[in-house]
Amino acid sequence: MVARVLHRFSLRGRRVVTGLVVCLAALAGCRTAHPVRASVSAPPLVDDRQARMESAAAEVRGGCYDCLRAGLTIYESLISDATYGSNARAGGVRAALLLAVRETELGLVPGGFIERARHLLGPADLASPELPALVEIAEVIASGPTGFTRSATTDKQFAAMVTISRRQEQWASVLLNLMPQDLTATYLWLGLACGPYNSTFPRADEREAVVAPVADVPLIGYKRATACGLTSSEPLEALLAVEPRFGEIHYHLGLFALGGQTGRPPDLDAADARFRPAFEWRPTWPTLTLAMANVAMSAEDFPRALEFYDHTLALSTDDPDALAGTLRALTYENRHQDAIAVADRLIALGRNPGEAHYWKAMNLARLKRDELAWTEIEEAAKGLANADVPKLAGILAINRRELATARQRLELARVRRRTDCETLYYLQTVLAEQRDWDAAVNMSAEAGSCFEKEEASIEEELALVRSSEMAADRRARLVSRREQQLASDARMRATSWFNAAAASFNLARKDEARRYAEKVADDALFGERARTLLERIK
Repeated sequence: MVARVLHRFSLRGRRVVTGLVVCLAALAGCRTAHPVRASVSAPPLVDDRQARMESAAAEVRGGCYDCLRAGLTIYESLISDATYGSNARAGGVRAALLLAVRETELGLVPGGFIERARHLLGPADLASPELPALVEIAEVIASGPTGFTRSATTDKQFAAMVTISRRQEQWASVLLNLMPQDLTATYLWLGLACGPYNSTFPRADEREAVVAPVADVPLIGYKRATACGLTSSEPLEALLAVEPRFGEIHYHLGLFALGGQTGRPPDLDAADARFRPAFEWRPTWPTLTLAMANVAMSAEDFPRALEFYDHTLALSTDDPDALAGTLRALTYENRHQDAIAVADRLIALGRNPGEAHYWKAMNLARLKRDELAWTEIEEAAKGLANADVPKLAGILAINRRELATARQRLELARVRRRTDCETLYYLQTVLAEQRDWDAAVNMSAEAGSCFEKEEASIEEELALVRSSEMAADRRARLVSRREQQLASDARMRATSWFNAAAASFNLARKDEARRYAEKVADDALFGERARTLLERIK
């Protein structure tokens, strides 16, 4: 047998194998004198289940959205384990509840975490006694208003608010009995104690003392900073430095840059800079994309605003805030037919119908479709009691040659907002058409003075914009729009002063007529007429 095996090898191979056989034979023959040490067994498999449980708990304590998801994944991988399954199931329920509530707080697209929590919970009589109550509380909170800056808008959200109002004492007792060791209970309690019911929620005024034992846990630190009033960015900056996965913190820092609860003027560039990494972290986040669109609107960057309103509507179809923003942006971009189509969508939804009818009327007016615009502005007046609706109605009535109606609507707009120079301009035009010279003099002079003050204010804005460190494209855009506004105001101001002069002349008030005419004697449009009037006064 050995010979057959050796035949397959080369000469060198034969020597090696032969030597090996001899050595093995020698070892076999000397077994009694030289016993062979038993082979070393492989090390036992390391049981890492306990480590995984500890890792899951650490992820939950870490507090970020991605941390909570990682913790839930670990817990779910252990629920069938005979030793750790029960604790893993309870940990998974808690992680899923925290995720569901976090999604509601942030306004993320729901990921079905309440359903996962109920699936993990199983029959209530077999679960840990505190879990069914935690699931019930979290489910109601997760059904409430979404986003930190938004209010209840649907029947489901209103129902959740009513339930919280009615059961806050009972729920506070349940949660306080589990606190502070139970971080999920602490998180839920803080949300309620810092929410709209904090003035009546049991022990809400003691919240710092109540959560003090776990205040340093990142999950609770994040909740304290975001739910109880963000007046400083440092706590969140510190959390983000320790845990870069806290992508949602960029969103909160963006809100902080907008002023939030600090009372500071908004910093649009800083807000946009904060929102961008949040968008990179979660581009499918309608509350964030809506905030980014609104920042762009405030910066008068209407194309960018439309881009992010579209993002929002792709994620949350028929979102009324996104539709209203889209409607305004399209109007400012002079895309009037598109704007009218969006207004019709809002009207069909029955959300903010006054706003929808107003902006539809505005776009119809710009298309010179005054009769349809009048119908829409009358509908808008049923739902809005601001200055803009009667102002637009007055302008439309002028176009329809309904001077009495125009005067009534413009006077109402003036009562509602006395600082609107355009309202005064159109009103003095109507008064002059009606030959009510006394009223026309006063209103024309008031309009002229109003435009002078407004122009001074715009010039101050321009100086600040030109010297600011904002993005160059935004600076150029704001400068251009302010310069256009100055040019428009200059024309209306000159018209108002000349009308004041003419009305004063008609009343034989020569000194007043001279004073007003001299204001526009060098004006490109009214200069010649003003100088003629001054000659007649002499």
